[in-house]
Amino acid sequence: MYISPLLRGDRSGLEKMKPLRREMYEALFRVVMSLSQKEKFWGKPLYCILRQAVMEPAPRFYIDVKRMGQIWREQTRKERSRRKVIEEKRRRKKETINETTCY
Repeated sequence: MYISPLLRGDRSGLEKMKPLRREMYEALFRVVMSLSQKEKFWGKPLYCILRQAVMEPAPRFYIDVKRMGQIWREQTRKERSRRKVIEEKRRRKKETINETTCY
């Protein structure tokens, strides 16, 4: 999203960002540039290099505590919902087995 314009030298997208987010994209750009110089990535499309760059360790933690709390609550909510669906399927399966069993 912002890496491709940076490769062309266009920094206008970064200038509008908050400092922490800008720092994150600049760090990602540095990793992309260092990976693209390695022989393993010569001639590879940008998305392949980006995929590897995103998996590299980040120099720092780029989200704040508030956002981390939001992510945590969202994941907890999804997990509860998933558990309810699984439990409902098990209950229905058990009821179906009990109804079809002949004594």
